[in-house]
Amino acid sequence: KGKFFYPEKILHRAKVLALVIKKKVTQSQAAKELELESTRQIRRLLKKYCKGNYSLSSLIHTRSGEPWNKIDTVIRDKVKEIKKMHPNFTNPHIAYVAERELKEKEVLIKLNRATTRNILLELPDYKPAVVRFRPAKRFEMENIGELVQLDTSSSRSWFFYLGKRLIYCIVCLDDHSRKILAGHFFGSDNVYSNMLVLREVMEKYGVFEIAYTDCDSKFKFSPRKPSMYQTLIV
Repeated sequence: KGKFFYPEKILHRAKVLALVIKKKVTQSQAAKELELESTRQIRRLLKKYCKGNYSLSSLIHTRSGEPWNKIDTVIRDKVKEIKKMHPNFTNPHIAYVAERELKEKEVLIKLNRATTRNILLELPDYKPAVVRFRPAKRFEMENIGELVQLDTSSSRSWFFYLGKRLIYCIVCLDDHSRKILAGHFFGSDNVYSNMLVLREVMEKYGVFEIAYTDCDSKFKFSPRKPSMYQTLIV
């Protein structure tokens, strides 16, 4: 089952009784707040509340409202009603709508997907909603040379004869065709290594419009706070 919450009246009753237990308010003040006729009723509620291990269910009685076992029926009927009205709604969507509409009736509840499905299985003609996912289309430039991507990867196991030495592979890709325009292995990922790859691309194919890189500090430019690489280049 899902995690069920109690009506606002029960929650308020528990809050007031908690204040009485902590001696923040008197029994007379609590009786007035809960609109009870005498402090005897407060003491009776306190006894039930403590005996029930401070459980909210111990504060429920059928004298001033619907029986608690009927609330479960109201929830189930609401879930089924929403499914019949909106057969294409998924279970999480049905749970959200049911929670919102039941809240207007002062029934606070948190429905999960499994609970919603178990309730809907009681329907003789239940059919799960078909969820159609539209495949995502990757953004790419329309023409070759509009955008190139400079990327770096590294590993210590590419060349076993170098031992555990860290090797960097710096490549430049065309965004439209995904063609490797230039690429080399280097012993360090620094400005000089990246500039060599970019220079090779421009010598072979000409000047591109935009180069896309990661957020490494050697690619950043700040006139107010120059990076270490900017300072060295300047």
